[in-house]
Amino acid sequence: MSPTPAGSQSKWAAPAKAGAGRFKRGRSLRNIALTSLFLTSIAWAVEARGNGLEVAATQPRGTPLVGVAYRDGPPLGFSGGFGEDHCQACHSSEKLNASPGTLTISAPERYSPGKVYTVTVTLKRPGMKIGGFVVTSRFEGDSSQAGTLAIADGQQGRVKVVIDRGVQYAYHSRPGTELTAPDVARWTLSWTAPAGKRAILFNAAANAANGDDTQFGDFIYTSRVRSRGR
Repeated sequence: MSPTPAGSQSKWAAPAKAGAGRFKRGRSLRNIALTSLFLTSIAWAVEARGNGLEVAATQPRGTPLVGVAYRDGPPLGFSGGFGEDHCQACHSSEKLNASPGTLTISAPERYSPGKVYTVTVTLKRPGMKIGGFVVTSRFEGDSSQAGTLAIADGQQGRVKVVIDRGVQYAYHSRPGTELTAPDVARWTLSWTAPAGKRAILFNAAANAANGDDTQFGDFIYTSRVRSRGR
């Protein structure tokens, strides 16, 4: 799982008499620009409202705009790993990793360089209506991208993979929020292992949402698994 422009407003000093006209024109242009930005954010928020999963946008990266339902995937930088926040940054009404829900990552304990593996993220929660997730694969030592994540066969349209600042983020699409079984949401990726034997961490965060289009009443889960080269 508040479209207000981020940042504090600067304080304008009183202009000198000779420059009053230029100051007024500059202030008017600034006010017009701010108004345009606000209206654009409002329009984006209305268009983005959907399924009550991630309620955030990357303006800037990793900064949530509370109150906006992100129907086509979570904001980048919310995997819960390497100092990143996770979905509870917005969906904070329930305890993190609350029983009886679970989030698991199925990934190889040991990998061989260049081999392609199946990575599965499974979210379970009694009563959940829809689900969303994000997962990354990064080297444990420096948090850089480890291997290559790709959409697995049969997952086209349900999963997206994007690159941000050199790191791949795999996450749900709008159709991918639908449950794959009662109380279960599952997403599958293919992962090509990197060269070498360095330790790799798969970090995932997921939202077992109630589908009411708000950030309230949703249950957030995080998970991490380690993989080492042979």
